[in-house]
Amino acid sequence: MALRKELSKQDGLRPVPPAVAPTVADVGADAPPRFIPRREKDGPIEPGAPTILEPAALTVHSDGVSTGRRAAFAQWLTRPENPLTARVMVNRVWRQHFGRGLSDTTSDFGRLGERPTHPELLDWLAARFMEDGWSLKKLHRLILTSAVWKQSHVSPAAVAEHARVVDPENRLLWRMNTRRLEAEPIRDAIFAASGELDLTAGGPPADQSKPRRAVYTKVLRNVRDPLTDVFDAPQNFNSSPTRDTTTTAVQSLFLVNSRFMTDRAEAMAERLLRDNGGAGDVRRMVEDGWWRAAGRAPRTEELEESLAFLQEAEAAAPPEPENGKAGGLIAEAMPQRPGQAAVIAPGSTQERLAAAGSAPDGDFTAEAVVLARSVYTDGGVRNIAGQWDGDHTHPGWTLGLTGKKSRRAPLMLVLQLTGPDKTEKVVNEPVFSDLILQTDRSYYTAAAVHFDPEGKGTVTFYVKDLSNDDEPLRTASVPHPLAAGFLPASLPPLFLGDSDAAPGGQWDGLIDEVRLSRGMLPEDALALKTAKPDARTAACWAFEPETGALTETVSGTAGITPPPPRPGGSARKAALTDWCHAMLTSSSLLYVE
Repeated sequence: MALRKELSKQDGLRPVPPAVAPTVADVGADAPPRFIPRREKDGPIEPGAPTILEPAALTVHSDGVSTGRRAAFAQWLTRPENPLTARVMVNRVWRQHFGRGLSDTTSDFGRLGERPTHPELLDWLAARFMEDGWSLKKLHRLILTSAVWKQSHVSPAAVAEHARVVDPENRLLWRMNTRRLEAEPIRDAIFAASGELDLTAGGPPADQSKPRRAVYTKVLRNVRDPLTDVFDAPQNFNSSPTRDTTTTAVQSLFLVNSRFMTDRAEAMAERLLRDNGGAGDVRRMVEDGWWRAAGRAPRTEELEESLAFLQEAEAAAPPEPENGKAGGLIAEAMPQRPGQAAVIAPGSTQERLAAAGSAPDGDFTAEAVVLARSVYTDGGVRNIAGQWDGDHTHPGWTLGLTGKKSRRAPLMLVLQLTGPDKTEKVVNEPVFSDLILQTDRSYYTAAAVHFDPEGKGTVTFYVKDLSNDDEPLRTASVPHPLAAGFLPASLPPLFLGDSDAAPGGQWDGLIDEVRLSRGMLPEDALALKTAKPDARTAACWAFEPETGALTETVSGTAGITPPPPRPGGSARKAALTDWCHAMLTSSSLLYVE
């Protein structure tokens, strides 16, 4: 009782209950009488089917809760003596698989509609559909295992020559029609070819930008998905018995120029490189790519053309700059702020930067100004900076941004710590900030780390959107279990835009004003508040606007240089990305033959 009395003091803070949305409910077991307007004297009208089709009145049984009228009408529509409903459904399913129904007027089976090309087949399928309990799954299986579905779009020459004279429009289905996929299968096929498609069944609906199957994505009338929009997805305002199939310049322009397709091509190239040993066997990568995009092995001439394209594209790539020179650092202007920033891009000549400098022994603070151009499509983390070799038994740290399938949330600032807890057991602890960033926008980011011998350490995160001066500095304090800081000698070199020299975790975007400081800095001592380094600053890196060279170092820190490119590096990946882009926009992926 005392606890309830104490809780009742907070009643005034409770939110107001949400408003009840208006909806439709049955009137109950007894329906009010219905009259023909201005003919009320003729008496009430009883429920029934159109008398021209069913002169007798329908038998309606109330279940005590509902009037039973809708159930009676549904039973009349689906009874065996009324096969029209089943014929319409079967015809729509047939049209979905073959591009044209047995009757071309999908919703009109009357005298004004087109006569079926195969009336006996339509009747037999309708009867079988009803016998199978109106099971759409069984109907799909029946059609997709039939001989007519298994036909190729190419028929033997003798058959084709005669058939083109008798049935030039292929209404009798003497071969399979070549037809374009609908909008949603095109989207899923692109994600499947790039290796990103999430095949998880069930669950809540996902945003259109997520790589879930289209059947699980949200459909919002006022927020159209650009890809499905250009490929004739319905407007969702009215029922659509058929879909238009158009060929427009907008479709080609979207496939060739959109950022969506560029990202899918890059993901596909990364997948081919990863699954085929990096530099690996180029022929094997091409064959793998053909299976992903076209569902078949390449023909001899297709394989030779693909290999020749990749060879020429790699040969035409500009030479990689020498490492260790100022000219080897690539920089460009950082939006929403003056000066330039280091450009970090996977597969480029500057995938990451190596720096001579390490985290101080004990508490430390890592700061950076960043702009992310993309994050991983899986749960991987793109690292801003770090000192860790990826081994969960070795000490280290990385500061980065979560991927699209992160178990917490995408585009979240996260610090990954590996080290001993209070029992001296080495643990790997991802510390999530719950602070979300956006791509293509400049941010100040920081993580101030405190270690505690009792395993009650904390990480204080800071994020500031530099594109909006009115945006406040966001903060979050999160606990972690590590008991002690890192011994500098036990850590690998510091990398910007990565964690170490092994593949994975690469940043994609811009990085500038990276600063490591001794101790857990308070807010007023951060680089965002204090431009110049002080005695607590262990190392600091910035980039000269004119040359992109390192301009400021502290405590004798050496310069920053791009490490040597990894095997099968930038030239091959760039060429492979271009080839994947061509495969994703080819007719082999967009059309059914």
